[in-house]
Amino acid sequence: MMKERIVRLKSKDLEALRKGVEKTREYYEQLLRLSAEFDNFRKRQEKERQQFLEFSQKELLVKFLPVLDALENVLRQKNMESETLWKGFSLIQRDILAILASEGLQRQKVLGKLFDPLKHEAVETIDSQKHRENEIVEELRSGYLLKNKIIRPAMVKIARPTSK
Repeated sequence: MMKERIVRLKSKDLEALRKGVEKTREYYEQLLRLSAEFDNFRKRQEKERQQFLEFSQKELLVKFLPVLDALENVLRQKNMESETLWKGFSLIQRDILAILASEGLQRQKVLGKLFDPLKHEAVETIDSQKHRENEIVEELRSGYLLKNKIIRPAMVKIARPTSK
């Protein structure tokens, strides 16, 4: 067990001790601030790294979309001479879409929805009494989302009311 003892200090030694304690507090507070700043820096770096990875992934997927469009156009024609060839293209399309979906890519579902200029690109309007005004009646080119963000708007035809 430690015994308490009384120590006598000269006033200049006491002042030096107080200054030392104050300096220690300053260093401790500075250490806490630097630690917090470093933690914020580390979090910011991680966020920027994630954004860079998402951006590079997006760029690759956007470059790949015209290939998928061409394949879809071939499949829409259905006038291929060989049923086997058509089935083969269908399987390739299904596999490509599965791979892209596993990377977070989704095709927009647009038919029957109302036109939204943030999600769709209207290239044609048609007169119709069967559809609501600005309802999407045909998809001309698929639109895609990457992790719920639009990377390519759908190209669509929209309805407008028939003038009476």
